[in-house]
Amino acid sequence: MALLENRSSQNIHVFPQGGNFSPENRILPGQKVQVRVPLPRDGRITFVAGRDGQVLATRRWEGDPEDPRRVPHVVWDGQRLTVSTGLR
Repeated sequence: MALLENRSSQNIHVFPQGGNFSPENRILPGQKVQVRVPLPRDGRITFVAGRDGQVLATRRWEGDPEDPRRVPHVVWDGQRLTVSTGLR
């Protein structure tokens, strides 16, 4: 699971690299959503933030595949994408 949060005043798409812009990954201003994100063996996930089909930012999260309690918390603030580790 990952927690995705939009702290900006505009819609944003946030998804793991390899995904596509779609209505399912659009996050409204002020919205927080939890999504299922498969964790690769190396524990690295790159998240993409964008609008109107244009990539605005990417950030990598490095997790521990052996510790499912640690999850990515991805925040778009209108200017940058940040990724930290949260706990479930």
